[in-house]
Amino acid sequence: MANHRYYGEGTVHTTVDLIKIGFPSTGISVTYVDEAWNADQSVCMLVFEKYFMRVENRVSLSILVTMENQEVCVDLIGSGGGRGAIFSFSWGSEEDFAYSLGKMLAERGFRKRG
Repeated sequence: MANHRYYGEGTVHTTVDLIKIGFPSTGISVTYVDEAWNADQSVCMLVFEKYFMRVENRVSLSILVTMENQEVCVDLIGSGGGRGAIFSFSWGSEEDFAYSLGKMLAERGFRKRG
């Protein structure tokens, strides 16, 4: 499992648009799955998937975009990169998937924390 947090300038809506437009171009099989907003549209959850040949499986990246102390906060949780019914041995594909979005955010001025 991968778990990262990034902070940057902007709004929840502009950050969601940035991710939806830019993130799929980071990999051939990166696919937008869906999004969910809270009632006042101040929080958005996005889900993407990517096929990784080394695990012969699709890996999921859940992205939560919120405002925190007047900065946009982007939380990333990658999952599904393990193989095996009992022990779920991981080849690190969920970490690679999260890294690709983290790199894109860093190129746009976001800073990693925690």
